[in-house]
Amino acid sequence: MATKTTHLSRTPRLYDRAGFMGSLGKLALAYSIWRERQHLATLDDALLKDIGKTRDEVEREANRPVWDAPARWFL
Repeated sequence: MATKTTHLSRTPRLYDRAGFMGSLGKLALAYSIWRERQHLATLDDALLKDIGKTRDEVEREANRPVWDAPARWFL
């Protein structure tokens, strides 16, 4: 006797799809990097002096693409 499988039993569950969840994590990380760089660009010169950065350094950092980050951040 053959067993009948239903469509629902063949549907992959979200938690079974590690690649998909990994992609969401990378997207969240990329957004976080972008958000932090944008926030850094809003700091005034006194705060930048406190952290040892110049306005030019901060502008360069803020304009970098999100994938231009150390590889260890994406592990």
